[in-house]
Amino acid sequence: MSAQEIVLLLAPSQDSKGAAGPAFIERHRKYAQELHGANSKNPILVIGCKSSAKPGAVIVEEANFKVFSLGNNDGKFLKVAQIARSTVKSKSWKIKRYICGNPWESFFPALLMKYIFGLRAKMQIQYHGCFYEKAWLKISFKNQLMYLLAKFSILLGDSFRFVTIEQMQEMIKRNPKLGGKSFAVPLPTPIPITTTPTNSTENVIGYLGRIHPERNPELWLESIRNLNLKRQDFKCVVAGSGPDEKNFIAKLIDLLGPTRVTFKGHVSANQLEDFWNEITILLSTSDIESYGLAIREAILRGKKCVAVTSVGARDAKKNFNDAITLAKLDPVEIAQSIAGEIEINKSNLNLESIRNKQEFLNASYVSELVNSWR
Repeated sequence: MSAQEIVLLLAPSQDSKGAAGPAFIERHRKYAQELHGANSKNPILVIGCKSSAKPGAVIVEEANFKVFSLGNNDGKFLKVAQIARSTVKSKSWKIKRYICGNPWESFFPALLMKYIFGLRAKMQIQYHGCFYEKAWLKISFKNQLMYLLAKFSILLGDSFRFVTIEQMQEMIKRNPKLGGKSFAVPLPTPIPITTTPTNSTENVIGYLGRIHPERNPELWLESIRNLNLKRQDFKCVVAGSGPDEKNFIAKLIDLLGPTRVTFKGHVSANQLEDFWNEITILLSTSDIESYGLAIREAILRGKKCVAVTSVGARDAKKNFNDAITLAKLDPVEIAQSIAGEIEINKSNLNLESIRNKQEFLNASYVSELVNSWR
């Protein structure tokens, strides 16, 4: 009996039980269904991810989709590669292609498996960030190092996936070797089943994501300060954590008072739904969003959305023009945009039409991405 061919994705920092875990698993389950289809000879999708389960233990066991534990070893490239090699051999799988979800933590274990452990297969590298943006590179030496690693990965990949056309074009400008081997396929965005109607009598502005310099938390605060100078009929809800969270929350409470600020910290998948049900406006001040998944999730829930111009925000605007307001990196303009959203009743937006369009886009994204794995 011939060995089962697999497409292998290593995601050592993706916690299967974390806030984004269920959505991550469900998204890849759809990829697996498309990849395997009804033909038993087609490859199956196998993922290794962070888990409290014993390393190597299979935590999702389906006919065309498997997920196994890498333990808690993110950043330990050799350990991840050893666990993955042992699991692949014990299951008698044959690797058809490596999928590297980023050019560092997924890339290096795959590199070890391919060239040191001799498990040769083609390698697709996926770029989900705007590594070339000067604003991003200036944030830290670590970011500069990550860009160098991204450039190094270009030498060894067989194909390269980006999440927007603009992101791909900018990377090709700086790295001509990407030309001819690159394509852009966005992330499918989950369609909410239900939505709690927005309460027009209360304005609640939401912050979602890590609280660190890449998301411009100081600009977010300054925008709220400018809005508060003009009107005080709003509250803020913050869902996220990070190195700047204590300073960020302290400044926000000092600005608005404790009764107008709710801090949820790092949220689970269920708590994330509570966040969406509480807010009426999502404010995104990151100018280096390569895709902006939270922006799209807000739009699909019928929430008002104000976002600083970025690659991801511009891409969302192309698909859902009336559902998002773009602003420059100017706290006064951002505050004016928020005030405008408060005054405009967006209940006349056809949410069903928006969701139907996203559902169509999702299907095309899944098909195009999976075709690149065959």
